[in-house]
Amino acid sequence: MNANDVEVQKKFWTDVGGKIVNREKLVMVQFPGIYVLLRKQDYNGGSVGSVINHFGLYVKDFDQAVARWKAAGLNWEPGNNPGQGYLNGPDSVRVEIYENKSLSTPMGMHHIHLWVPDPIAAQKWYVQHFGATAGKRAQFETANVPGTEITFNKVDKPQAATKGRSIDHMGFEVRNIDAFVAKLQAAGIKTDAAIRNSTNASALRIVYITDPWGTMSDWTAQNLRFRISGLSLRPPVRTEVLFAPRRLPPHIQPAPSFAVSARPLGPNADMWMGIASSRLMSLISGVRNRILCEPPSLAHY
Repeated sequence: MNANDVEVQKKFWTDVGGKIVNREKLVMVQFPGIYVLLRKQDYNGGSVGSVINHFGLYVKDFDQAVARWKAAGLNWEPGNNPGQGYLNGPDSVRVEIYENKSLSTPMGMHHIHLWVPDPIAAQKWYVQHFGATAGKRAQFETANVPGTEITFNKVDKPQAATKGRSIDHMGFEVRNIDAFVAKLQAAGIKTDAAIRNSTNASALRIVYITDPWGTMSDWTAQNLRFRISGLSLRPPVRTEVLFAPRRLPPHIQPAPSFAVSARPLGPNADMWMGIASSRLMSLISGVRNRILCEPPSLAHY
């Protein structure tokens, strides 16, 4: 998040229901299925008026959540439908809220809403190049990827590009970043710059891509040459990259029921989700969804 004051943003997002997570140089707020990255940085406008108009979260108990947010002094804007509304956060960031009583967690990721003149063309582009699955929600065309929905709203004129706005870009992870970029380049899609190693988070490689409507996204992958000495297991619902050495260190004692599995997610074979659970581990890669909101010139990884 491009923020005038990171501490103000941290308070807002923790009041919403997120948890602060620090990873090396990165400050993030974690919700199930999404990380919101926070960074002090000037920006040239809020989310409204740019291609990423807002992003949306699910909440399990809508009335309870709204009451809590109002009590915390958050800017709540009721929506036109029951169980729906908006939080207007610091730095003019807009977040849509939907009730979903079937959630297994208090909150969860729902969608990223792009405002474009031609939703059908945008949907087709994301399906063709990013391996999304075409869909429809109410009046909106959608492109569904593991863990989130990219939603397209029709507008009369092009919106401002996301780079430099308070929501600067969105981001995902892929299993093989070199193969992913090669496939895009073969289709005539140019990356904003070459793949590079992260300078802010170890073992990550990153590339930026801007779609024809001005939505910037970053794509990251674990650097397989990087070795770690520990293991972090997370619930598969978060669809994060998960990897480990071939044998766990002695101080890690997994449950007897552990097993290893990995399966492709969606039509893009480069995207995988892994579930790790054995004393002898394989290298498993996955896809993580998150909103990334700082310009690439800051070398945020």
